[in-house]
Amino acid sequence: MITNLRKLVKEGQVTVYEPSIVAPSYEPKTIRNNYEEAYWYNLNTMWLPRFDNIEWRFPDPLERLVPDWSYWDCDHLSLQDAISLSVNITPDWAKYTKDIGRQNVLNISFEYSPRLTNALNWAQNPECPWRYDNPNGFKETNQVKLCEFARWVVVEKPDWTIPGEFRALAKLGANTPVGDTTKPTKHSKRILKPNDWHQVAEQYAVQFLKDDPKRTQVKIADMIFNQLIEDGITGVNGDLKASTIKRHLSDWGFNRKQLDIEKARKK
Repeated sequence: MITNLRKLVKEGQVTVYEPSIVAPSYEPKTIRNNYEEAYWYNLNTMWLPRFDNIEWRFPDPLERLVPDWSYWDCDHLSLQDAISLSVNITPDWAKYTKDIGRQNVLNISFEYSPRLTNALNWAQNPECPWRYDNPNGFKETNQVKLCEFARWVVVEKPDWTIPGEFRALAKLGANTPVGDTTKPTKHSKRILKPNDWHQVAEQYAVQFLKDDPKRTQVKIADMIFNQLIEDGITGVNGDLKASTIKRHLSDWGFNRKQLDIEKARKK
């Protein structure tokens, strides 16, 4: 396989990059096994689909950074950690920076940093509902009321893309809602057994993949999670979790379905 990959790189059919350099791809004169870097998504889209007998795909490095929401579902958290959750990144993500690559670190910072700056500016407002401490000298390490912060994001920051689990935090804990966060969904609550919500989730997965076959399993699971909330669908044990949906997508054969849809689009 490595011979095949070297050949495709030489022909310019698989994109590679110089090591540790965040820059456009380049065309090396000499192909070396231990020098050029190929990103996981380039290999998934440019190389592995050429092998009909291989369903496996390289995982998104950022999947390991998805928060364990049962652990982070708490009353208070530092502002910087709350911002991390809002971008679907575990608050202790810094310890993984060497594993996920410089480009991914830059991508995270590109989304994380403006949100942190915006929230710090908002914290100076004496009426800020989620701040514990005096606004004077409020820093990113200061504690915030996580539920209130999530509500503020939902109401005041509709342009922020947030995971479904973070949105769900806005419904927890506080007696007085901030803004209109308690609107009922347009559908009545529907409690579905596993086989039933599995079918609904699979239908949405196919739809979302047809819209964009390059969407990752984590992304599709989160989109389905949000759609089920919008549809008023819950499981027999309460609201479904994106992690539960992701596990079902694996059992469903997500990678194979994704490959089939990619092939169908190319015909």
